[in-house]
Formats: sequence, C-alpha cells, structure tokens
Amino acid sequence: MAHHTIATACNDLARALLTVERELATDRRTSPEDQLKVPISGFLTAVGNARSSQVNVVTEHRQLSGDNVEGVRLDMAVKNGRGQLTGHLELKSPNKSANPYRQSGWSKHDKKQWKRLENHSNLIYTNGWEWTLLRHGAGHPLAHIQLTPNPEGELPENQMEELSNLLDQFLSWKATSPSSPKGLADQLAPLTRWGCPQIVDTLLSCLGVKQRFSYYNFDQRAGLRNRRGLPSRWT
Repeated sequence: MAHHTIATACNDLARALLTVERELATDRRTSPEDQLKVPISGFLTAVGNARSSQVNVVTEHRQLSGDNVEGVRLDMAVKNGRGQLTGHLELKSPNKSANPYRQSGWSKHDKKQWKRLENHSNLIYTNGWEWTLLRHGAGHPLAHIQLTPNPEGELPENQMEELSNLLDQFLSWKATSPSSPKGLADQLAPLTRWGCPQIVDTLLSCLGVKQRFSYYNFDQRAGLRNRRGLPSRWT
C-alpha cells in the first residue's frame, strides 16, 4: 500500500474511534457495534483506494434462504470491484475482546455465535482497536493487532504496518480449486454458510463436467443446489 495513504487512513480511524468512545460514555443506550460501522466502513474504503482496488462494504449481511447455518447475521460484508464477496467482518463492543481465542467480556451469545462462525474462510473480528484475521482450519488467528494511539489520536508506525499487512491478507484472499471431489466438498461446505454463490460458481466452473457430476454424487454436506441436475450452462 502507499505508505502515506494508509497512515492517513489509520490515523483517521483512530480519531473516529476516540470520538465513538466519548459518545458511548455519555449515552449508554447507544449500540457500540452500530457506532463502529461508519468509521470502519470508511476506513476499509480508504484502504481499498490505497491498494488501487475497489472495496465495497455492505452492512447487516443476512444469510440467504437455504443456507446451512441460519440465525447468523454478519455485521459487514466486503466485496471487490466486480461484486464478488471477499469476506466478512464481525464487530464487537470496544469493551469486549475481538479475538475468539481470548474471549474476555464475551456473553453466552458471543460464544455461541463464534461456534457457528469458526468455519468461515475469511473473517475479521474487530472492536475497532483490536483486529483478528481468522480462517477455517487454522486453529489460531492468522494475524492479530492491538492498536494503541497516542493522546493526539496517532498510531505508532509499526502498528499501522501490522494492520496494513492484516488487511492485505484479508483483501487478497481468493478461493482455490481442489483437485478431488472430496477436497472440493470440504472447501465448499463452510463457504456456502456465508452466502458466497460467486465463489462457489467460480470453483465449480474450474472443473470438467464429469468432475462436477462426481462432486454432486459425492457431496452430502455442501447442499449447494438441487441434486436433480446441474445448471444448463454446465452441460
């Protein structure tokens, strides 16, 4: 990323978060997570501009009917310039941990929600100050950073660099196509839970017709489409 641009975006975020904290301190009726959506959405857009790539942020990303996991509404979805889903962000109150492996301040609801989200393929937990990048099968955070601004709302250079690297990993994530039907089923099963039809279509389009039929015959978990037949464009 362009150093000056990302530094400006990070410091703008820090100042916005300090403002949110002051507002929350004077009005406890306000939802902490809701107050984070605007500054974090703006920050991600600025990061996309720094990477010369469009970032579109959608809030309250509800799951489609028929998804394997119901009752999970992700706070923010990030899409690229082509409208393809890159990943999700789950927001936490600033007084709660944003690291699922250190659940300080978490309620029973938070813990139950993480059980449903732990298979996500590209997910960030954040409370604004703490950022954790998570992926299915890792068993630990892929990247983690705790931001500590100075009284003027400026972040140390090393923290900005770490946050930049975390977001580079998140925004550059791409699905890969496994070589076997079993591998494909294992990869697509968690993806289908988070409303990723574009990613699923991309993966399946990499296979030949026979491999696609083999996948559908094999898969008992992904539940991607009605198994009475493949879409006509694949035949």
